[in-house]
Amino acid sequence: MKPLVWLFPATVMVFLASATISRASDCDLLLLNGVFDEHDVFGFDYQKRVFLNRFCSAHYGSLQEAQNDSLNATIPIQGVMVGFGLSGNSSTFKTDYDTLCSQQDAYLKSSRLSSEKIRAANGNLAKEFRKCIVNQTGLSAWLTPTDNKQFQIRAKYRPGSGSAPYDKVDALDYDHAMGNCGHPPDRIGPEGVTINCSRNNATVAFQAALNTKWGNQQFVLPAVLPPVPPPPPPPPIPESQTFNPPIYEGHRLDRCFVPRAQCDLYAATQFCIANKYAVAAGFDIAHGVGQTISMGDSRNPKVPDGVDAFSYIICTNPIRN
Repeated sequence: MKPLVWLFPATVMVFLASATISRASDCDLLLLNGVFDEHDVFGFDYQKRVFLNRFCSAHYGSLQEAQNDSLNATIPIQGVMVGFGLSGNSSTFKTDYDTLCSQQDAYLKSSRLSSEKIRAANGNLAKEFRKCIVNQTGLSAWLTPTDNKQFQIRAKYRPGSGSAPYDKVDALDYDHAMGNCGHPPDRIGPEGVTINCSRNNATVAFQAALNTKWGNQQFVLPAVLPPVPPPPPPPPIPESQTFNPPIYEGHRLDRCFVPRAQCDLYAATQFCIANKYAVAAGFDIAHGVGQTISMGDSRNPKVPDGVDAFSYIICTNPIRN
């Protein structure tokens, strides 16, 4: 049996920049770790990863080279670069491209690419893959998920001139504690075979390898992480709240909004508004208080000289917006 070889890291892939496929191994070069997500099981985030992996693996030397790649025929390359937060200028393309491709995970998290652009790019790739497996000589094998846990391993063998009509299957290797696949056939021919599989836990990547006499194919089915729950809503604002005593920026609140003006109800209302209430329903004044602060002149707290301050303020009518 051929040794089992895993693909690490998950994003490593060689890509043929031209859309013209000719070599026997080229169909696999159009996939990410042998996975063909033709049913869009893994969603937009995975589509972005597939696109960026293919885009970076092409090793473009210039903006024009990227634009001339027929797999990018419907994709505005400059718009793609801008979507990743880069300039999109021809003069800086190579530097921006190298930066993007050396920090793929960081740029994937911050990208503003539209789903329309990404899905169009990956649609081109899917069409090319389908054409390729029809014409490829030798072994073609790929994994297609049907949902987060269920998937199929599909394979076909198209003999070359003078070669055997079938490819002999040595083994389908995977960790049986991680999932289960149907028994592989003894041989693979032009008509193709389908092996139904499932994994036990969708949050853990599933790895497998189909080993045959004439080749082998490794697969890495990505983990599907549960969505991050939204933060809990803030606690509801009570219908009224008494501030006893009202404190502003660490000081007792002066009865006047500015020194010796806009006092009492006006100052109390401004304090309530600052605390997300519309109405000052009641208040009282304490005389001869030490240091106070006026909301409209908070840079100059009053020194202890027997000034007046609010002893309490009752705020009502919460502002909920």
